[in-house]
Amino acid sequence: MSRILAPPEPHMQSLTQVAQSIAADPSHLTTRQVNEPAAPVRMVLQLPPRVPEGRRVFYGFSVPDDWFTAFYDQRWPKHRDEPSVMKLVVAMKTLKRASGYWQLELKEASCRISNPVPSEDSTYIITVCSTLSSSFKRRPMQCQFDKLKSLIQQEPDWFIDWEPGTYWDSD
Repeated sequence: MSRILAPPEPHMQSLTQVAQSIAADPSHLTTRQVNEPAAPVRMVLQLPPRVPEGRRVFYGFSVPDDWFTAFYDQRWPKHRDEPSVMKLVVAMKTLKRASGYWQLELKEASCRISNPVPSEDSTYIITVCSTLSSSFKRRPMQCQFDKLKSLIQQEPDWFIDWEPGTYWDSD
């Protein structure tokens, strides 16, 4: 039995006509199709110059010792009597939750890489990544990083670790 192909019925549109009507009037598309967000991208960051063998370099925010207490007290004024260690832990958890970036760590640094004169005292830094390949590849998305900057209200930088070069040999 042979099959006879009939011309399309007059009310049927060609694929080209459908595409043109969508382009002319996207109102029938769902909001998600029209406002689909762009895929998140990792924050743009260049690696710093090399540092002495055995030293680690971390990218993050330098914060004074009392920053965690101030951050905590601003958000939970009724609980000002909590120990400072509790405030530090809660502040770090809050930063992670608010930014959506869970790899934040607290480290001690000896100096900024831009001013490599070690000081007598260490400084706390809230790190987002290090120069280790595995850490650098997991750096935050740009939107997460922007949220962190707005919460911490500091400019980030590269910092040289506080520990001696042999400290990291066990990794």
